[in-house]
Amino acid sequence: MSSRKSCIETVSLGTIPATYKSNIKMSSDSKLTQFVTTIKKGPQIVSLVVPPYRHAFLVDVQPTRIMISDWYGKFFDKSHNWKEYFTFLTKLSHHHELPVEFYEVDNAIWKQAIVKHQRFGGGGCAEYIYAWTKKYY
Repeated sequence: MSSRKSCIETVSLGTIPATYKSNIKMSSDSKLTQFVTTIKKGPQIVSLVVPPYRHAFLVDVQPTRIMISDWYGKFFDKSHNWKEYFTFLTKLSHHHELPVEFYEVDNAIWKQAIVKHQRFGGGGCAEYIYAWTKKYY
């Protein structure tokens, strides 16, 4: 038996740019709806557009709920840039007929991620979620 951990798949809506910041635009409602149908049961890291960035977070579709791990937890502002994120969560909940809940933010991992985000002008969410999944999954 192997002691190697299984990998958590990363799924992305749209093209991932080569840099943290780009001129990417939000997806159409039909593309977002189609993307939601590709989210399977179990954990996966999701990458969505939050102009001018992309945003990575964990989605774990469990038998009784959908758990989300995100470096700001459920406390994002609901500004226009985050519309795709909140629409995705709503559509995902409807598609699987399950409520969405958030894991608590791990403050130690968050502090490390915010340093990277400030130093490189982005990437904090990915830094957080990959470290978080390594620790908890």
